[in-house]
Amino acid sequence: MENFTLKKGYRLIERTIQQALGWTYEDYHEQFLKDTADTSWLREKDWFWGLLNRLVIETKGNPMVHHHQAVFVNLFEGKPGTPYDKLCIEAGLLNDIVQQKDVSIALVTEIVTNGARGCSYALKVHGKKYPIDINNLNPAELAGEKCTWDRCLCFYSVLPKRDQDGDLIWK
Repeated sequence: MENFTLKKGYRLIERTIQQALGWTYEDYHEQFLKDTADTSWLREKDWFWGLLNRLVIETKGNPMVHHHQAVFVNLFEGKPGTPYDKLCIEAGLLNDIVQQKDVSIALVTEIVTNGARGCSYALKVHGKKYPIDINNLNPAELAGEKCTWDRCLCFYSVLPKRDQDGDLIWK
């Protein structure tokens, strides 16, 4: 477990915070000083976690914010990041579904895993395909109880659906 500093926190979310709020490190640090001026009890880590939650709202569920949450709890709190990895996976797939809703080709999801890390569950589900179901965004339960690592790196990839001859299936 690493010690948290504001600088490390900023480096973790730099691209996301620049895109979402337009903040440089100076803006970020100034906001921290402003937010904590009347609260001597608020630790840097607690303020940063609050900022991550603000970013979930400001970015309208950008999956990268959940990824940042997973990295934060794993790296700076020594806890498994999988609950936030799961949110990242589901938010990413939901974004893909929304972006592809007007596409005239049928779509499926395929699981892409990082089997090199040695997660036995990842090796078992790698390459499996599932129909896209808005009511079941995580059919293989990635980043769930079956995951054997404290940071799940698996994800779903949206692909065009093909028949047995490899031809595209149209809606």
